Amino acid sequence: MLVLNSKAYAIIAAMFAQFLSSAPDMALVLWIATVFTLNNLVAFTCWTMAGELTLRKVREARTARLLNRGCALVLASVSLWMALG
Repeated sequence: MLVLNSKAYAIIAAMFAQFLSSAPDMALVLWIATVFTLNNLVAFTCWTMAGELTLRKVREARTARLLNRGCALVLASVSLWMALG
């Protein structure tokens, strides 16, 4: 699904457009690519671990109900905020 994420392509294009001149320095290109890759590695690892922890908790009926009610409350709050704002 990450291939379909248009935001990722926009971020990459903006990052390289901002930090590279018309004649790119390969060291800078490698530095940007390395930082971006390490950032994604950390972020995806955190999301995966959080998802696994959430899945373990949601398997319990009581916790699933609490999570659903919490998500419903956040969704209703944002909807109300957007409607009134």
